[in-house]
Amino acid sequence: MLVIAINAYHKALQGNILDKTFNNICSIDTEEQRLYLEGKGQDTTEMSTDEINRANTGDNVFIKSNVKFVDAMEDLKLNVYM
Repeated sequence: MLVIAINAYHKALQGNILDKTFNNICSIDTEEQRLYLEGKGQDTTEMSTDEINRANTGDNVFIKSNVKFVDAMEDLKLNVYM
């Protein structure tokens, strides 16, 4: 639900803040989710990407967003930790 909400927000920002010609998208950060699961002792070698994305991570949420700003900046890496 959070990823869907962020993608809707990205869509609302297209034109004035985000480049509307770019695929501004948010998704589950599969690699971070895999690392978390392995850190908890779960073997992920036989898990599909979908299984990793759907795995229970308790209170932890791992998402990533790829956006392009309208002539505002060239590179931005934003990690949000709560």
